[in-house]
Amino acid sequence: MALGVDDYSSWIDKTLSVAGQVSEFIDYALETETAAKLIDERILNRIVDVKTYVDVKLDTLEKVKSLADVIIFEFLVDNDVLTFISSQLDMHSPVKTGRYKSGHVLFADGIQADILNPPQAKEYLFINTEPYSIKIETGESSMAPNGVYELTAHEAQVKYPDSKIEFVDYVGVFGVMAQTPNGTYGRRTTLNMNKSTNRYPAIRVTM
Repeated sequence: MALGVDDYSSWIDKTLSVAGQVSEFIDYALETETAAKLIDERILNRIVDVKTYVDVKLDTLEKVKSLADVIIFEFLVDNDVLTFISSQLDMHSPVKTGRYKSGHVLFADGIQADILNPPQAKEYLFINTEPYSIKIETGESSMAPNGVYELTAHEAQVKYPDSKIEFVDYVGVFGVMAQTPNGTYGRRTTLNMNKSTNRYPAIRVTM
């Protein structure tokens, strides 16, 4: 959530000094942060941590000295959404050999990531690349007559209505190795909406 002078300039008291206007800006930011935080906490049923940035730098509101400053609040709720999706995929997965149940993979901005400890990213993609995942998704498994991915996406959308969660029908996965910023390597995914034998149901979460 980003806040700048354009967000409150229409109602700010122009008769105040610059310092007074900055103080009103900070008060407005605090009220906005509190309101958004309460909504998230009501949905998640827990306290939500918030990071504050002033002009892109991680800082405190005391550093706001100008009406030109931009305040950004980062609400750290990503992992709750991802943890819920991961747990539901596991719960809904049919178990025969166990390969499908253990085959759910998470990609963060196109790089394969630890599903139990995902990094910060703009886009996350859950996918299962077992050959029979499409058959399971279309209800051909008696142990998962309603599929897995579309069902889980719907459950996540209901639980986290403010998050952008979508079932993707279907994603192509290609085994291209790509280097991450920290120097490690992971498999990068490429979305492919054409029919292909290497396409699988997926859930996309966009932050």
